Amino acid sequence: MDQEVLQKIDRAIQEQAWAWADEETDGGEVMYEEVSRPSTSHGGQRPATMAGQRGTKPPASKAKMDPILADLMGYPTGQTVTLEILSGWGDMLHTGLGCVQVLGADDEPVGISDITCSHPCEDTALLLSPDTRGWHAKHDMRYAESDPVVLTITLDRETVLKSIRVWNYNEGLATTFRGAKRIRLGVDGRRMSQAKGVYVRKAPGHKGFDYSQKLGLCEKPDDMQATMHSSTMNKEIADAILRVKASSQPYPRAVLDQIGFAPPMFPVGYVFRFELQSTHGDRHYIGLDNIKLWDVRDEEIPLEKENLQGIPRDVTILQQCKGDSRVLANLIDGVSGDENHSWLAPFSPGLVNVLYIIFEEPIAISRITFSNYSKTPSRGVDQLAVYADDNFIYSGRLKPHSTQHMIFTPNPSTLALDIVKATPSDPTSGVVFYDSGKVSPEEGAKQP
Repeated sequence: MDQEVLQKIDRAIQEQAWAWADEETDGGEVMYEEVSRPSTSHGGQRPATMAGQRGTKPPASKAKMDPILADLMGYPTGQTVTLEILSGWGDMLHTGLGCVQVLGADDEPVGISDITCSHPCEDTALLLSPDTRGWHAKHDMRYAESDPVVLTITLDRETVLKSIRVWNYNEGLATTFRGAKRIRLGVDGRRMSQAKGVYVRKAPGHKGFDYSQKLGLCEKPDDMQATMHSSTMNKEIADAILRVKASSQPYPRAVLDQIGFAPPMFPVGYVFRFELQSTHGDRHYIGLDNIKLWDVRDEEIPLEKENLQGIPRDVTILQQCKGDSRVLANLIDGVSGDENHSWLAPFSPGLVNVLYIIFEEPIAISRITFSNYSKTPSRGVDQLAVYADDNFIYSGRLKPHSTQHMIFTPNPSTLALDIVKATPSDPTSGVVFYDSGKVSPEEGAKQP
């Protein structure tokens, strides 16, 4: 395909992804007031909640870590940090990062005096700020395992080091594949990660939220274990996946008949993206009561508010909804059917709301459970699509005021569940065309 065409597509996708983020704030001012939205409460003024009493917290004091305690916790002491890029997200001619910070024992950035690179590259000063377009080096990534691109970071002093904070390459959606996928870490010539390196999430292709990731440093890296019970880095999880796939167990025919296609089995990702494309009729707001993810053992994956991001985040970004209780964190509180434990966000036909569930380690899922918005069913999600690390895994329609499931396991027990009907089953009809960041007229006509 012509490079100019690809660039135009990339710009259009970026404009769509940035549209909500740009509208949310402009110099600190809320920008949604141009749209006349009806009140979200039928019973008068909504009572104030903790969400409506936000203030600026004074910064917590940071005490310096005792060297003996640092040693007991396995944190290294040093002045030179190395990052060996062992693989990327798909670009075979380049590799890159957006920004790098070295964090001390108090979780604060340590001063950097110099960054050098082992291969021809752009100015490494681009790595010092997350606001730049990013840094990259030219390299044949087929040979990265044996000949990695090595960044050497010299700090302004020797100190206890806790982690490396990285922002992956994020110049645009099409170039996120240039980002590093696997990095081996070192301090003063000592390896601080497993020999195969640590995995780095692919950037989202926009800057609608802070997508940085902390990579821990450890003096005994080969003893490091998965920190998440549901991570594929956990041997029990990896073995469970292998057993099912080795058995060649197919999806039950009755399940396939309900779904309409064969979804990928146990999709794995660091970032699960939910594109909420339409409501059941409301043109101003979109909402859900709850989302749950289940691992390959059919156990619910614990989620914290730090795992969630939303563009737009929720209705509290609107001036008239400051203090509203229907905030993003409610999606994972386990409560359904209570409006004060639901999530609601501004919605405009033609713009796609996006939810993200983000993990520090790769997670394989067997199903996703959605409890649709119950207070006002017309505000519930209708059409949505789900991606794992930008790979499409499911597209379907949710029923109003219902609890339904997307299935990624051949387990026959799923027959008893209300399964989300996939639509469309033809992948080409799942393409949405954008013109200057807006859904094209043909697609827009399908909006309620």
